[in-house]
Amino acid sequence: KFGPLLAAAAKLKVGSALIDGEAVVLEDNGCSNFQALQNAIKASPDDTYAALATIDGLSRWWTSDTRGKSEVGKVIDFRFGNRGFIDTRVIELVPDTRVLWEVIDGPEAWSGTQILFELYRQDEHTIVLFKHRGWAEAIEFMHHCSTKWATFLLSLRAALETGTGAPFPYGIHVSNK
Repeated sequence: KFGPLLAAAAKLKVGSALIDGEAVVLEDNGCSNFQALQNAIKASPDDTYAALATIDGLSRWWTSDTRGKSEVGKVIDFRFGNRGFIDTRVIELVPDTRVLWEVIDGPEAWSGTQILFELYRQDEHTIVLFKHRGWAEAIEFMHHCSTKWATFLLSLRAALETGTGAPFPYGIHVSNK
């Protein structure tokens, strides 16, 4: 899979180099789907689903100011103090398996994107496959969000495994704003 990348790297005119980056999945329209993050959590699919599909569960790991109704067709409002907000419409809820939202308001770059959590059991873990898909273009803000999503997925794991997550405003800040 990485043959062309290795061939291109071999042509670089440097004595030595460290290559660091991230894997990017391209959508059918050629835009990147940078969010294909995975997290293994020592919790049941039922408990993990509840953390992703209930207002109380979401407020324990993403932002403590979460409002709305987690029902298909309804809106969930996520508030991040003076840093902004995200409103999502619930598109799909499949118990213990899948949660899908569409962003209907918030940062302009998020408008129309979809946030997907897919769950499956593997041994004593529930695997969470996360995707934030449908970005119109790869911009700097997308990379910031990728880092933040990783911290929030770790917060989800902590909430389920220890009972204490790190939702906004208690989590790690990754920007200077």
